[in-house]
This record gives sequence, C-alpha cells and structure tokens, in this order.
Amino acid sequence: MVEKPDERLLPTNKVRTIMKSCGDPSAFLSKESVLVVTKAAELFISYLTQQTHKRCSHKKDLNYNDLSSFVQEEEKLEFLHQIVPKKITVKEFRDILERGSESESESEEATSDEEENSDEEMEDEEDMDEAADIESDDGGGLI
Repeated sequence: MVEKPDERLLPTNKVRTIMKSCGDPSAFLSKESVLVVTKAAELFISYLTQQTHKRCSHKKDLNYNDLSSFVQEEEKLEFLHQIVPKKITVKEFRDILERGSESESESEEATSDEEENSDEEMEDEEDMDEAADIESDDGGGLI
C-alpha cells in the first residue's frame, strides 16, 4: 500500500529533524527511513490513544491525566514514565523537594558518622600494630 503524502498524520520534515537531533547530525537519512519512522510513530500514538480510550470508555474526550494514568499503569510502557508523568500540584512538588533535601542531609550525616567511625577504627588498628611491633622488638621472642 503506497500512502500519499497528505495521508500522513505527522509531518515528515519534523520527524527528520528529531531523527537528526538524536544521532549524528551529518548522517544521511534516506527518505524511506524517515517515512518508516513517521509511520511507526503514528501507529504508536494510535495505539496509546486507543488503549487509553478503552480504559476510559465512559468519557467522550481524553485528556492528559487519562493518558498519564494509562502509561503509569501499563508495565510495557515503563520507558515513558518520566516522559508522561502524572500531574502533581505545586504543593506536592514542594513536599517532594523537602523530603529529598531531608533525606540528603540525613545521608550526609550518616556518611560523616561512618567516616568518623572508620577513622577511629583505623587509628585503633595502627595503635595495635605499633604495640605488636614494640612487643616483637623487646627480644622476648624465640630464635
């Protein structure tokens, strides 16, 4: 089946630009490769919208929240989790940032405590080594 240019849903020149930005910009992209990627993108978008609509069949229109819920729930779409995240409020975002900074400060404290303990252990080991050297130097050993 040969498609006419006006039958495509996505503009091939935009797809070509995206393809060039993801790889070697000086690489040659054949017309066929751009058409195949364009068609694949169209099919993928169609799949996403159809599957999302099936899950939200009670609604006439789909919105971002419907799509993001579908992406987050579908295991095989895990690669899209960061690209199509669930919407959160500014308050939720601030709470996440605060929790992140708290956990960072706790981990820094734990790391510094571990380093101090490690330094003390190394000093103890050095003291033991010195004591062992002194004992062996006193001439009380067997010949």
